[in-house]
This record gives sequence, structure tokens and C-alpha cells, in this order.
Amino acid sequence: MFNIRQYFNIIIKRLWLVMLLPLITGSASIYLSYYNYIPQYESNVTLLVSNAVTGANNTQSYDEILAGQHLVKEYKEIIKSRAVTNTVIRELGIKDIDTVALAQKISVGLKEGTRILEIKVRDENPKRAKTLADKISEVFVNKIAEMFKEKNIEIIDEAEKPALPLPPPYKKNIAIAVIAGLVIAFGIIFVLEELDDSIKSVEDVEKELGLRVLGTIPKLKMK
Repeated sequence: MFNIRQYFNIIIKRLWLVMLLPLITGSASIYLSYYNYIPQYESNVTLLVSNAVTGANNTQSYDEILAGQHLVKEYKEIIKSRAVTNTVIRELGIKDIDTVALAQKISVGLKEGTRILEIKVRDENPKRAKTLADKISEVFVNKIAEMFKEKNIEIIDEAEKPALPLPPPYKKNIAIAVIAGLVIAFGIIFVLEELDDSIKSVEDVEKELGLRVLGTIPKLKMK
């Protein structure tokens, strides 16, 4: 059974492996991230969800705000539903993506403490990212009005065509690759240690051979 000192000594003995593998996996991650990265553009629309309970009254209680936020959470699911994505694909005449692929391009967020909903759409084409964001919000607003028989959602900001692509996720990929390299390195080290049946200490003699050690001869350095 290993103690902390033994673990430490095992790692120190093969420290080169602990340093080499994360370097290899990190470098591979940089290479793959750079050459395989397809630029993505993001466009977003912001909407305000009105609380139907309050009507025209601008003064809202805490419970009413919470009720509005609860509705927003339900709306997030509706935005990615087939009912919305199918309509968007049909009205825009899109042929190269299906409802599942479109839903994966959409992210929906709720600004904390508010009833402001943000719909973000990512696409390889900046113009289509904007078009999709606008159409999704339009179809969503109409779908909610149809379902609840009232229009309680207003578009605050329409989508804009993004000028620059999103930065590639280098840092995240590198961090994951380095951690994976460390895990692999430690795994290899301890597997090698388990496979090594050579005797290295007094404890190994007593454990493997069942013999009691009466004494040891120190290693002398030759002058």
C-alpha cells in the first residue's frame, strides 16, 4: 500500500512523463483548434416579456415579477421547439439544415432579475445569422400570441449583421487537453509502477517474500 511519500517519489521518478504528455496534448489541441476551426458569427435579438396579470399598470409586485420570469423559462423551451424551428425553415426556404440543427444554433438567455429575453443565433454566414435571429423572434412572438390569445412579448432590439466572427475557443480546448494529458500521464505512471515487480526497499522484501530483514548494507560511493 502506498503512502504519500511513495506517491510523491513515484511521480518525481517519472516527472518527464508528467511534463511531456500535457505538452503534447496541449500542442495537439492548438493545432487542431486552429486548422479545424470554422468561423462562427453570432447575432442576437432582445425581447421584453410583459406580465399579462399586471395589464397596463406599470407597478409590479415581487410575485408578479417572479411570475413573468417563470413564463420566460417556458418560452425558452418554446423557442427551440419544432413548432418554431419548422416554421422558420419553411418560411426562409432553408434546405441545408433541419429542425435539430437549427435548434443547436440557438441559445436563449434571461437577464438576471429582469424579464428581458435574449435570443442568440450562431451561423457560419453572418447575414444568415441575422436573418435567422430576426425570423426566429418573429415566429416566436406570433406563436405565443396564438397560444395564449394575447400579445405580451415585444421586440426591443432587432438583430444586426455581425461584423466579426466569434473568437475560437482556444483557451477552453487547451485547458481540457492539458488536464487530459495529466490524467493520462498519472495513469501510465501508476500502471507502470504496478507492473514493476522488482524489489526496491526493505518493505518490498517483507511484503513479497514474507521474510524479516535483519539488516541492510548501505550503498558506498567509490572515490
